[in-house]
Amino acid sequence: MLDLAGGQLPFGITIQRQSDRWRGDLCNGQECQPFSAVQMQGDSLSLEIRDYAAILKARLQGDSLVGYYHNVGK
Repeated sequence: MLDLAGGQLPFGITIQRQSDRWRGDLCNGQECQPFSAVQMQGDSLSLEIRDYAAILKARLQGDSLVGYYHNVGK
């Protein structure tokens, strides 16, 4: 869930390893869009959304991902 000025925005993330790379999708309800890039390093995750000039960065805490959304273009 993202905490935005207009309220909370729920969303889903799927991540999986395919061969030697990671891939993932950002889902809003039933609609999913692939991330442009997925990087895992230790317990940290970086998800790039090129169409929105944005990056989600998070760290695994228990069974949750806690982090932030950064709009690179602004």
